[in-house]
Amino acid sequence: MKKSLIKNSFKEISKTKRRFLSILIMAFLGVGFYSGLVACSPDMQDSLDKYVDKSNMYDIDVISTLGLTDEDINAIKEIDGVENAYGIQSKDTFINLNDKESICKVIEYNENINKPEVIYGRLPENSDECLLDEKYSYFGSSEENIGKIIKIENEDLDENDNPIFTQKELKIVGIVDSPLYISSERGSSSLGSGSISLYIYCKEDVINLDYYTEIAVQVKGAKELVTNSNEYLAVVNPVIQKIEMIKEERQEARYNSLVNDANKKIDDAQKEYDDKKAEADQELADAEQKINDAKSELDNSENKLNKSEKELNQKEKDVAKQFETAEQQIEQYENQINAMIAQIGMETPEITAQKEQIQKQKEEIKTQKNTANNQIANGRKEIEDGRKKIKDARKELEENEQEYNDKKAEAEEKLADAQSKIDDARADITKIEKAKWYIQDRTDNTGYSNIFDAIKTMKNISKIFPVIFYLVAILISLTSMTRMIEEERIEIGTLKALGYTNLQIISKYILYAFLACIIGGFLGMTVCFYILPKIVWTLYSMVYTMPHFYMTYRLSIGLMGILIAFICIGGATLIVAYRELKEMPSVLMRPKAPKKRKKNFHGKNYFFMEKI
Repeated sequence: MKKSLIKNSFKEISKTKRRFLSILIMAFLGVGFYSGLVACSPDMQDSLDKYVDKSNMYDIDVISTLGLTDEDINAIKEIDGVENAYGIQSKDTFINLNDKESICKVIEYNENINKPEVIYGRLPENSDECLLDEKYSYFGSSEENIGKIIKIENEDLDENDNPIFTQKELKIVGIVDSPLYISSERGSSSLGSGSISLYIYCKEDVINLDYYTEIAVQVKGAKELVTNSNEYLAVVNPVIQKIEMIKEERQEARYNSLVNDANKKIDDAQKEYDDKKAEADQELADAEQKINDAKSELDNSENKLNKSEKELNQKEKDVAKQFETAEQQIEQYENQINAMIAQIGMETPEITAQKEQIQKQKEEIKTQKNTANNQIANGRKEIEDGRKKIKDARKELEENEQEYNDKKAEAEEKLADAQSKIDDARADITKIEKAKWYIQDRTDNTGYSNIFDAIKTMKNISKIFPVIFYLVAILISLTSMTRMIEEERIEIGTLKALGYTNLQIISKYILYAFLACIIGGFLGMTVCFYILPKIVWTLYSMVYTMPHFYMTYRLSIGLMGILIAFICIGGATLIVAYRELKEMPSVLMRPKAPKKRKKNFHGKNYFFMEKI
């Protein structure tokens, strides 16, 4: 292209500023929207990649229906390609915050894997502290929740009857975003309505389970690759296949371990039951023997009392008879003495002494009779006391016997219940289903897969939407360049007559379009690389959560946009210019013929555009 044409091209730009500006603006809009929209998808993917890399999000997640063990972790660590594997505990529960009940997933905090990013506050330092889901604004703004107390309402116990949660109240010390929950969805639960409202992170000693609820796996070299890219999947998928290869073995091992442990516990429980039953049977037998012995002893005592009472009654009769006989004898003797006194007519010493002897005998008999009566009375009192004691003893024995019967019935009921539980436990063992592993990658995470769908959607939009601006650019370029070339028809004819080739003449207008595309395109992509992705992510951020969104100046995309713009605008310019250059110089140097007037069927005049 000759220098004179180049100068002429720049003069043309100066003369037709508005026309040049209109083409520049269309290049600005076309390249800007193309660059900005096309950059949205990789910007979102890069931001996601940086987020999951910073948080050490798992590449593979293993879940089991029967829980996972340290042996499972070690087996996974031994797989070629695995960088590390971590056991995580989590538990769904009802919580109460500000007198509002919600379903919450409590997750064990692990600084090595799936690290949440603290938005406000700090990480927990004690077992009674926790981190709260940033999206959970039900109780006010995030900052207002710092310092509040979450009450855990779960009352579940482990197999040793210890609480699943070692802490019932947790103080909120930080607000976080988690890479596990990029979207607003928080997953499902078997509790309540079946939908989890929020998550919290706590120290590792808060959840007291004897198994892991999942194993988070990191793959060697995966962190250096863009997440979910073909290169990333080429590294991760082979490791998934290797985990699949050990799955059956680990599932069987977990099932056998649980069954064996359960059987051992049941056998121990059965032995303990048998020992306690034997001990209880012996105690009951001893108690029954004591009761029987006491009964026998009371019967013997009562028989002895009856015999003593009979002997006492007989003794009382015998004593009464003896005293009666003695009194009769004394009375006879006394009568004889009185008869002697009456016969003699006087009382002789000899007679006086006998009367004194009789009186002495009377007093002696009286004393003996009183003594005998006292002895009999004492004997009867002893018998009565004995009977009272026997009665009290029989009452006590009846109470003891009733207590024995109650305890026997209670012991038999408890033993029956214990045996029933053991039998039920044995039956439950047969119902234990085989363990089943679910091996997932990041795309199985709902939030992660949703944002990738959004990235794909944005990618599709970026292929369609800029076409509108490029089509408008073509139409405006056709109109503008058609007018420009028609206005310079004589100049084109002159140049052609002076020996300039068609290519040299066309290059003037191509340069005109090229400069408009370059200037407008660079301005458009520079502005829209930062504005459009930011606007798009602002809209998406109402659904998805990433702490940081990174915008990148992607020169290759911008240059492609400029190339497309130039093809559209330059192509339109080339078509218009070529259409004029087909004419001979002599024709071009004459003014263009006016449009032909023709009549319609009704005789009215109208104009047809000339064929070009």
